[in-house]
Amino acid sequence: MDNTRVTAFSQGDSPERWSEYDEFRWAQELLDQRRPGRAVPVLETLLTQVRESAPEQVGVVRAELARAYFHAARLGAAEELAREAFDADPTDAQAGVLLARVLQRRSRHTEAAALLPRLEALLGPAHESMVCLRERAR
Repeated sequence: MDNTRVTAFSQGDSPERWSEYDEFRWAQELLDQRRPGRAVPVLETLLTQVRESAPEQVGVVRAELARAYFHAARLGAAEELAREAFDADPTDAQAGVLLARVLQRRSRHTEAAALLPRLEALLGPAHESMVCLRERAR
C-alpha cells in the first residue's frame, strides 16, 4: 500500500478511486483504531456493492459489518447480520460467537446458551471464545 493510502487510513479519508478491497481494508483499519462508527457506513456501502459485483465476498463483508455494528453498540443490526451469516454457513464459528455475544449483551441468555453446544462442537471446549462465552453465561 502506498503512503497516500496509509496517510488516508490514519486520517480516516476514503478516496473514491479505491477498489472494494482497499475499502474493506480501510474499514478494518478503522475497527482496529476503535472507530466502529466510521467503519459502519463504509462497510454498509461495500456490502451493497459486493452483493452485486462479487457475491462470493458477501460473507466476509457481512461478518466485518456485524462486528462493526457490535462495537458501535448497534446490537439489533449486529444480531441480524450475525444470524444471517450463521444461518448461511452453520460452520462459521466467528458468526456464531458474535451472535452469542450479541444475545448475551442484550440479556437474552437462554438464547445465547442454546448456541453454546453447537459452537463447542465447532471450536472445542478449550477454545478462548468458548471459555469467555461460558464465563459470561454465569
